Amino acid sequence: MVLKTAENLGAIVAEFGPLAARYIKGDAVPLPHLAEALGTTEKAAGSRLTHYAYLSG
Repeated sequence: MVLKTAENLGAIVAEFGPLAARYIKGDAVPLPHLAEALGTTEKAAGSRLTHYAYLSG
């Protein structure tokens, strides 16, 4: 059951992560604001944003 839930969550992230990255880049959200919203460091937020932008092609 847990693995199925993890798989479903992974599919949701794969679908909506790149879309969110495009919106964030398009709106030019400053990295410090993104990091604060995610509750992480600027470096980690930038890495996540780059990853999702890469997935969107």
